[in-house]
Formats: sequence, structure tokens, C-alpha cells
Amino acid sequence: MRRTLVIAVLALTATSIALGQKQSASKDQRSSVEQAIRQLDHERIQAQIGADAAALDRIYADDFIGVGPSGTVRTKTQVLVSPKDREGFLQALLHACPHLRRQGDGLRRT
Repeated sequence: MRRTLVIAVLALTATSIALGQKQSASKDQRSSVEQAIRQLDHERIQAQIGADAAALDRIYADDFIGVGPSGTVRTKTQVLVSPKDREGFLQALLHACPHLRRQGDGLRRT
């Protein structure tokens, strides 16, 4: 009877340790994915501010559809055409991104 109790306690202990390690690995993976998304979003913002069509083409999926705060819907093609009209593009960014402000001939994040 005592042997059975010891085996049961050891089995439960091993199970809880294994689950704890699995959760830790899951958190590390989630953190890594979150960091990658934040980095890509930073690259996207910089590409938009710099009107870098090549970077935006790389970042946005071919089937991208964006909806701005005013309800304006734009496809990837529309986003990539916009940088050619820099002033219009900057105005669209100012309207869509409240954290951006004019600074000289460009924008800055506030």
C-alpha cells in the first residue's frame, strides 16, 4: 500500500513538472512570435513614413485589405500606389494614424 502511494505521488510530481516545462516553452514561443510581429509592424510604419514601396510590397500579403479609422478600405495595390503621391500619402497616414505628427517634410511618431 505504501509503495503504491509513493509511486502515485512520484507520478503526479513528474506530470506537474512536465506540464510546467511545456507551459514555459509555450510562453517563450509566444514571446518570440510577439517580438517578431512588433518588429515587422515597426518596419511597416517606417516604410510608410519613408514611402518605401519595395518594403511595403514585401510586408503586405497579396490579398491585403486594410480598413482605416474613417472606414476607408484599401488593397495592397492601392497602398503601393499611394507613395508616388507623397503629399497625399502623408495626409492619408496622418488621418489614419493619430500617433503621427508633421515634422518638416515628413512625419514623426508621438
